Amino acid sequence: MHNKSCHILILFLLLSVVFCSCGKLYLKATGVKPFKPTSEHQLIAYLNKHGIKSTQILQVDSVSFRHLLNKKKNDTLIYAKPHWWILNHIQPIQTVCFDNNTQKPLYAYFNCIAESKGLTQFTWNKFKELESFPPKEYTSYRWIDTLFSMQELTTTFIDFKGNPFVLNTNPKNYSVFIYYSLFVEKQANNLIRETLLHLNKYVPDKYDVYFINFDNALYRLSKN
Repeated sequence: MHNKSCHILILFLLLSVVFCSCGKLYLKATGVKPFKPTSEHQLIAYLNKHGIKSTQILQVDSVSFRHLLNKKKNDTLIYAKPHWWILNHIQPIQTVCFDNNTQKPLYAYFNCIAESKGLTQFTWNKFKELESFPPKEYTSYRWIDTLFSMQELTTTFIDFKGNPFVLNTNPKNYSVFIYYSLFVEKQANNLIRETLLHLNKYVPDKYDVYFINFDNALYRLSKN
């Protein structure tokens, strides 16, 4: 698996400094927008557009998330490369699946390991990675969410009133967290579509899915 989408995006971000108008055109074509806060109303409208009726409109709490990152940066006795692992988690869009019986991560994939499909579109299934369950390619230790436990991750989720997230207690096999961002809406659309297609094909009725918005946390973290 190659990080083609990351390389392409970084290249064009650099080019945008030299060729400002061309860079802006590319970023617009790939759906990249300026960082800005989002409201609960915007997220309800966005999810409804994708046919998603979510009872909880959740987001990442920047304070809790920063606290968790700082904690893990000091965890060098357990993880040889904590900074590298942390970079995998500061991603505006990603899918993380946990096995509810073991509370351990089963697989994960995120924006920087998407493959290019044309110049402005990216996919996580270019080489049929999502045609098995779990997707073998994304169970690799390089991508899987081994640094943060399920409990640690969920303590960083809140609703728009500031209430903490409560995990469903029904006996489903898997809990799937889809992080999405209107900052990269085009790629978020692809992630949501491909994730749900994969789950509904292989494990229908065996999972709970939660949509976690990253925009406000990213905005606040970028200002600090």
